Amino acid sequence: MEVQVQVIKNKGSNPFNFRRIIIIQKIKIFILCLGIFPTLIFCSDIGGAPKHSEIIGFWKMVNNENLKSKNRVNPWPLPYQWFAFYKNGNFYSMMSSKDENISIKDLKETFSIFKKEAPTYNLKGQFISIKYPNLKNPYQLWGINIFRKDVSKNIKKGDLVMSLARAKDGKAIYYRLMRRIK
Repeated sequence: MEVQVQVIKNKGSNPFNFRRIIIIQKIKIFILCLGIFPTLIFCSDIGGAPKHSEIIGFWKMVNNENLKSKNRVNPWPLPYQWFAFYKNGNFYSMMSSKDENISIKDLKETFSIFKKEAPTYNLKGQFISIKYPNLKNPYQLWGINIFRKDVSKNIKKGDLVMSLARAKDGKAIYYRLMRRIK
């Protein structure tokens, strides 16, 4: 199984100009909602910022053609991806070229191998920053929203959508849709 990590480069000691990026990301999220769901008038009707308790757990990326067409880059080219957000702030991910029904038990076992090098996350409203401790440019900033109701046969209540922001201007360059593993 191949594992890949992509980190967006940052300049200076402060990795993000949060105020600017937050404003830009809110605009991007609104545009994303209008672009992907043109029949819906208000994004707040379909979702919003997740609570910390709502992201804790194990997730699998859902392949979604609408999001694929929005991606300007594909920093994680393998099509099958799994993620874990732990209550203690640790974050894990892995990807594969092969689709598998991996159990939570198997994911816990796999991720436990990397405990000492675990990336960490910090959720603040509609944004989540991820820090990779062993990389030269360790920060990623993502927009994150949870769907509060079913939108289509492919987008269900409880799904997360994450958008990766480019550090220099806050522009969303990559989107992923994730569904909780039960």
